[in-house]
Amino acid sequence: MRFPRSFALCVVLLACGPNGADSSGAPSAAPATSASADGPAKHDLAALREAEQRRAPGMIGQPDLASREPDVRAAAARASARIATPGARAGLLRGLADEDASVVAWAAYGLGFRCLEEREATVSALVARALTLRDEDVAVAFGPIARAVGRCAGTRSEATLVSWLDGSAERAREAALGLGDLAGQAKKLREETLVALLLRAEGGVSTPPLPEALYPLSRLENVPPSVTARVAEVARARLADPGPYRLFAIRALGRAREAGPQTALPPPPAGSPA
Repeated sequence: MRFPRSFALCVVLLACGPNGADSSGAPSAAPATSASADGPAKHDLAALREAEQRRAPGMIGQPDLASREPDVRAAAARASARIATPGARAGLLRGLADEDASVVAWAAYGLGFRCLEEREATVSALVARALTLRDEDVAVAFGPIARAVGRCAGTRSEATLVSWLDGSAERAREAALGLGDLAGQAKKLREETLVALLLRAEGGVSTPPLPEALYPLSRLENVPPSVTARVAEVARARLADPGPYRLFAIRALGRAREAGPQTALPPPPAGSPA
């Protein structure tokens, strides 16, 4: 299971609230893993769907969270994450350590909204799990982990997400979205973080431009004057790129203009909107 790019784009463009009905980087659905032919597993899945729909945490038991069937564990983690009661934390932490990437993804999603009481401990657990993901699990689980690290806004969140910007394009993309969630919480980012985002948005000889790296800038209250001209320069360049992510460049350019009319902005590239 991997949640679609179009879904993730809708999330960040609309800046919707808690990853509630799939609005902040949550996995799109419980996976259809190896179908268990036995009746109990099918019954468990139906009961867990009912628990999720009724917002009834009492209907989710330890047998569901520890089931031998990955699809049952994933359904239990999904229900726990979406119900998001304080008592769900222990089960979500258990799901974070699961061997199945779908279970990990839903657990991370839920922990991102249950981290106020144990913010630092939650961020530490998320970061540790990200470091142990298998390569084949990154596409499913890394995004929800990065988004949760950003939403928890712990003392390690910003530095960790910035370090992930240096990874593959897939990891860097999710790290940028996580920094956007962090910016939405704190309304500010360190200047060195903005510089790292702009470098990734611009691209280089061996790394293509990453337009999603401009997303966090759209969630800041103010852009520091020291980087305003640079923000405008990179955003202008990304305006020339086709595709829906140009909206990030438009918003970043707006932030640069809001920072002060005294800053001279570079001219737009040919073919881009004025």
